[in-house]
Order: sequence, then C-alpha cells, then structure tokens
Amino acid sequence: MSRSTRTSSGQFRPGVSGNPRGRPPKSSATARYDSADLLPASVPSSLQRRADAYTNHYTGHGTHRDRRIFTHFRGDIVTDLEALDLWETEFLAARIVEAMPEEGYRRGWSVKLQDEELGEAIEQWAEELGVEHAIVDAWEKENALGGAAIFPIVDGAQGDLSTPLRWEAISDVKALHVLEPRELMPIAFESDLGNRGWSTPSMYMFTPIVDGFTASFGGQVIHASRLIVFPGLRVSRQNRAGQLLGWGVSRLTRPKQVLADFGLAWASAATLLHEHDMGFLGMDEFAELMATKDGQEIAYERIRSMAMAKSSIRAVVGDVKDKFTKIPSSLSGLAEVLGEFKVLMSAASDGMPVSVLMGQSQSGLRTGDEDTAVWYGNVEKRRRTRIKPRHTHLMRFLLAAGQGPTGGTVPDVWSIEYPSMWSPSDKEVAETRKTDADRAVALVNANIVSGDDVADSWFGADKYPQHGEIKVDWKRRKAQAAIAAQAPEQLSDEDRAAMGRDGEDQEDLSDDERAELAALREEFGSDDGADGEGDEELGVDDDEEPEA
Repeated sequence: MSRSTRTSSGQFRPGVSGNPRGRPPKSSATARYDSADLLPASVPSSLQRRADAYTNHYTGHGTHRDRRIFTHFRGDIVTDLEALDLWETEFLAARIVEAMPEEGYRRGWSVKLQDEELGEAIEQWAEELGVEHAIVDAWEKENALGGAAIFPIVDGAQGDLSTPLRWEAISDVKALHVLEPRELMPIAFESDLGNRGWSTPSMYMFTPIVDGFTASFGGQVIHASRLIVFPGLRVSRQNRAGQLLGWGVSRLTRPKQVLADFGLAWASAATLLHEHDMGFLGMDEFAELMATKDGQEIAYERIRSMAMAKSSIRAVVGDVKDKFTKIPSSLSGLAEVLGEFKVLMSAASDGMPVSVLMGQSQSGLRTGDEDTAVWYGNVEKRRRTRIKPRHTHLMRFLLAAGQGPTGGTVPDVWSIEYPSMWSPSDKEVAETRKTDADRAVALVNANIVSGDDVADSWFGADKYPQHGEIKVDWKRRKAQAAIAAQAPEQLSDEDRAAMGRDGEDQEDLSDDERAELAALREEFGSDDGADGEGDEELGVDDDEEPEA
C-alpha cells in the first residue's frame, strides 16, 4: 500500500479503505474460532475423531478437544530396595506385607498321618528346625520384595550344589535359610516344553548378602531342585523395568500411589488441625510502628512478651487497644473424606478389610464378622493355592531324611493340614461338642462305630479332634470278629457262666448274641460263682426278681 493513502500519523486518509477487497464471506467451517483451534497441527488424526464412543463436535466431547483422550497410564514398579524402605518405615505398607502370612499361620498346622506318634515326632523336628518361621518369612519377603526362596542345608552324598537333588541320598536336614531375590540371580532356564517348569529358572547364582552388602567374591551355582522358590507376583513372563530377572514384583506396587495419597490426606488433616484455632492479634498503630526504624524489633519484643505471659499466667497481656481474637474454621466433612480414603486403601491393600487394616470395626450395614469372614476366605485361598504346595515341598526334605523320624522312608499317604481360621468362643465350643455327641450316639446305635472308638478318638489324646473325628480301631474290631466267629460249643461252662448265659442253650443263640458272649469272655475271663457273689452283695435272692 502506498504512503499516499496514509497521513503523517499513519492513519488512512479519508475515503481510503484499509481493506479494498472487502470483508470475506463467513464459512460454516470457520464459523467458530477459540482456544481449542490453537492446538498444534501435530495432533494425530486418530485423536481428532473417535469411532468407539459418543462424540459431540459442538462441545468437543470425544474429539481432539476432549482432554480425556490425552490421558495415558504409566506403570510405576516398586523395586526391591524401595520396598525394603516402605516395609521398614511405613506402617500401612508393613501391614500389607505381614498381615496375611501371620494370620495364615496364627493357629499353626499339623502333619496328617495314620501313625499319630510318627506325625507328632515329625512336627517336633519341624519346630526345632523353624519350618513355620521359614515359611512365614519367605511369604513376607515374597509380598515385599517380589520373591524369596528357602534353601535347606542337607547332609548326604549329594555332590555339587549345581547338580539336581537326590532325594534318596538325604541323611539329615541341618538348617533352613531364607534367601532374597537379590541373592539369587537366574543363570539358566528350563527349555523343555514337556517339563511343567518350562521357562522357569533351572540354575541360580547364589551371592549372599553379608552385613547388608552383596558379597563381591564369586558366587555358588545352585540347582533349582535344591530350593523352595516363592516366585512373587507375576502377570507375564516378560520382565519390566525395575523387576529383577526371574522374579516377580512387590505387592506394594499396586497400592503405592494410594499409600502416597493416604499419607498426604492424613498429613493435610493434621495441618488443618494445627491451624484450626488460629488467633488474630490486632495491635494499635501497628502499621505506623512497622514504618519506623526500630518498629520490627519493638513489635517482635511485644509479641514475645505477650507469648511468655500467656505461657506463664495463661492470660493474654497487652495494651487496652490491642485485640486478640480467635478465627473460627470449620472441619465439617473432614471425617467423611478420611473415611473414604480408608475404603480406598482397603481396596488397594490385597483384599484386606478396613477392620483388619486399621484395627477398627467397619461402619454401615456390614458387620465386623462379615469383614472377618471375607478376610479369612482370602487368607485361606492364598494359603491353599500358593503356600501349601511349597510347605509340602519343604516337608518332603524332612520326611526323606535318613536320620529323621521316618528313617528315610516317606509315608505313602500324608498331608499338611491347617485348622480353621476362626477361634470359637466357649459357647460355640460347647454347641459343637453337643452336635458331635449327638452324631456319635447315632453312629453307635447304627453299629457303625463303637463306644470305645468314640472314647479313644475324643479323650484318648491330649486335645479334642478338630472336627470331632471318630477313628475306628480296626485291630480291635477284627479281634472281636474273630471271637464272634467261634462256635458256641467251643465255649467252656466257665465262659458261659461269666457271660450270664450258663442256663441257655448255646445252639439257640443268634450271631449277635454269640458275639456278645465272646466279647464278655475276652474282657472278664471265667470266674466260678461270680453271679452268686454279686447277688449276695446286692442283697438279692436268687429266686426273687429285684424290685425296680
């Protein structure tokens, strides 16, 4: 545009247009121009329009102007060293790590064998070796560090540790050591697809941690068959950043962000409580005082004197024109917000209810017993599916030891049994015993078990059986059957007299009556005149019936 169209001040001269071509017509495509149109041109075309949800071009919902489509998830795995810090210093993290293992073995365990004395001997040896402590420790390390392993130290002609374990050569079990993932680095993996352990580590390089530091000297190669491995939480065979090779991730990974938010929420609540009763001190001519040279020092000295007086005489001392007031602040809704954080923390803490996590009863329609039942169900499921197979594997070392209670001969039938998670009250115990007694009476009346079987099973041992089990003494039953099989003519007159059948024809007795005669003969033997002596002591005449 030439200079002649403008004045000396730069304005257009009268009658001259700054837009000779005129205003361009409005287009429907450019009818609107706002901040959303200033997005960079590098936005992918796949984000400009979505075909899997509702879209609205006027509001921007589902289009490139929708802020939700730029939200992406990024996983943050807790490393084993970070997990150690959380486990040692964060009480909720420690609760998540320790609660389930400790609860799972709170009521102990037992070895179920037909030979009860042998089972008790095995349990005593396991207690001396610290089997339960090793299992709980390995379970806790698996939760916190992403894995663990129990290394039984055995005696016998086993050869090098890098060779597979020979079960028949185990002579004794000396100790049980729980190892961390950082101490065991996989150096070989099972490649046989026909093996159940395919793709799992078959060899480990053992480098022990000494005084908190990994030993710098060369490690020892250990075959996987010599270890009871707790693999940790794994959702894929692919390793992630921060995950040790061949191991899982910490169970603190999932609730990590919730733990941080929970701690921040309670810290913020503490800050609000500190500032809840904030005071206001109005000093006369405070602004003019601060404008002077020594005003700040004078004001500080006055405030310090007032604070000392308040501490000493529990009163605020000041000028008559000074004003000290409290600024009220509301904490309404704070408890509800913290309660919701508790629920969120419970949901993220491996299925642990609020009543267990915080040690308090849950409010609302749910009762503490319902929460406890859900928690016990989670513990029993984890114990049955992940811990019991490894506990059984560990006990095989003890059963196969030549110097152990079994003498190296593993029983054909044996198992690990856990008692119920519930600890019944005295009333519940009494009701259970009453139910067991009614069931025992029905079984005895049906000739399924005998009264001796019930007495021996319930009261012949140190403790009452867990489920009121009744064990049949098959040796005694076979002996009674052998006696009952004897013909009546084989019984002597003394035996018949002792059994009270001396005046009856033995040939007319039924099989049950013969069995009763045989049992009485076996128990009391033959003793002439027993019936007469008994009647004389009771004062009963032989010819008269005793009065009822």
